Parts: sequence; structure tokens; C-alpha cells
Amino acid sequence: ARETLSTELQLLKAQVQPHFLFNTLNNIYSLTLLESEKAGEIVRKLSALLSYMFGECDKPEVALSQEIELLRNYTELEQIRYGRRLKVTLQIDGELSGIQVAPLLLIPFVENAFKHGASEQTDQANIDIQLGIKGNQLTFRITNSMASVGSEARTNKGGLGLKNVRKRLALLYPDRYNLITSADANRFMIDLTITLVLRRRNSLSHTMI
Repeated sequence: ARETLSTELQLLKAQVQPHFLFNTLNNIYSLTLLESEKAGEIVRKLSALLSYMFGECDKPEVALSQEIELLRNYTELEQIRYGRRLKVTLQIDGELSGIQVAPLLLIPFVENAFKHGASEQTDQANIDIQLGIKGNQLTFRITNSMASVGSEARTNKGGLGLKNVRKRLALLYPDRYNLITSADANRFMIDLTITLVLRRRNSLSHTMI
């Protein structure tokens, strides 16, 4: 089981899609030509993202706050790519201090929302992310708009990526998680609940948009 977890983690690291890195680097190059102050900020966010993913994620658990920072950096970099036609909201609620989770636990869901949502739409796209801690329960919901497709295609959004995430959750949190996917004509939704083993908690509640 430990070997399987290690393999799954390495695969997750490899899932940072090349097109994401290339697009980010192209954005940096373009902004540098324009002498935009944004170029330095993009470099900082990309550096922080890669440093965390490839330098801090070999531990069995990491601080939930680090996972949230990863989501923020990732979504903000993608926001630059899509511009005004994409709206992303990220809301965090609950007692976060001291909460530990498996590394790279949530990023596959966010990648899925961009891959099967924003990248396939030519009009306004929306991604809404909500994460909460209440007692020993972690709840995570992500909703993304998507182009109108057939019912079978809607049901299969996420494909192999979400199947791999389910396998990792089963290894990490056996009998302690619930993952539900659903879709309607123009939205795809993922709801994840995990029962955590808490060590210590201090009150902290905030919202980021």
C-alpha cells in the first residue's frame, strides 16, 4: 500500500500538464516585452507552485493552508491565461490551523475544472471552489461551467483523472471519505467529504475571492 501511495503521488506531480507550464511561460515572456509589473508576480507564483509540488510534497501529510496556497497560485496563474472571460471564486471557512492532509489532495479536481470547463468554452466561464472545516469534517465542493454536450459526455467528465483520485482517496482515507460527481446541462460538480484525524485546532475563518 505504501508503494502504491508513493507511485500515485509521483503520478500526481507528473500531472502538471505541459501546456499549463508553457502557457504560463509564454505569458511571462509577453508581459516582459511589455515591461509589465505583472511579469515578476507571475514568476513568483509559478516558482512557489513548483517549489511546493516538487520540494514539500514527499511528506505523508502537509498543512491544509499549504494546499490552499497551491490552489490560489494555480488558479491565479490560469486566470491570467483566460482573462476576463473566466471568473474564479475561492471560499475557505472553518478552523484551519493545525489541520493536516495528504499532499496534492485537491489540485486534481481544480485541474479537471479547467481542463473540462474553461478550456472547452468560448464564452464566459465560471469556476467556484468552496472548502470548509467543521469539527473533524473537511468538505470540498468545486463547480465549473462547461459547454453544452450530450448526457453521456456530461456523465463522463473527468474520466481517468478522477478515477485515479478515487483510488488515492481509498488508500489514504479508507471508509472515511465520500466523493460524489454530478452534472446538469451546463455545470459539472464535485463534492468531497473527508473525516480527518485532528491533532490540534485554533480558530481561523476567512474568505478569499
